[in-house]
Amino acid sequence: MNANLVFTVDGAFDVIKDKFGKVFRSEEITPTEYVSLYWKTCEFCKSGTDGSANGGLMYEALIRFLRQFISEKAAQIGALTTPVDRLLEYKSAWEKFKKSAEATHACFKYVNAHWVKPAAENGKWKLVDEENKDIAKLYEVKALCLVIWMEEMFKKMPGVIIQSALAVLKEGEDGVEGARVDLVKVVTDSLVNISTQKDAKEDEVNDVFLDEDTDEEEEDELPEDPRQLLLAFEKQFQ
Repeated sequence: MNANLVFTVDGAFDVIKDKFGKVFRSEEITPTEYVSLYWKTCEFCKSGTDGSANGGLMYEALIRFLRQFISEKAAQIGALTTPVDRLLEYKSAWEKFKKSAEATHACFKYVNAHWVKPAAENGKWKLVDEENKDIAKLYEVKALCLVIWMEEMFKKMPGVIIQSALAVLKEGEDGVEGARVDLVKVVTDSLVNISTQKDAKEDEVNDVFLDEDTDEEEEDELPEDPRQLLLAFEKQFQ
């Protein structure tokens, strides 16, 4: 056992924050660093006097990390002055975040298998979280990443991403030359993807991401009624 480990949420946060910071900022990270991060999460969860509880500490530390990272990115997007600029930055951030969520899910494989599943089955773990009722539920880590993305990007920033998408959509409907309606599809696809994965069963999790990757290769067609879809999500977030 590593004598330097501190078995608290703060201690778990210290274990993951630096390396996951590199992952989510899309900085170069070697395969050795990925493996090291995986084993560090395993070691934390297996060590201490109550190893069965340490998975919960690591899970809550991940929630803290995700909130901090995504809220900062959301603030950057919100500070931009035009709808197109906001959507361009959202597209870039979303594409990078999906890859980071995949990597995080892999690094938390032990936590998913040996803590998330058992804790969900026995119902003993409860997270009191007044800000986000969704994450009071237990999710496999990939879905957790997306749930918090939706919380920080949409629920806490009403009127930013969706209103920007509606503004760009109107430009397209009004025949404005060069209207970037393709960016509207990025928003609608991300919202549908997150909602689907949030409600997916365990054996459906990977299929959700695979389906979206396939869609990206197809023609960039908007949903049949993108305005109503955006407004429905906006109402959900109010």
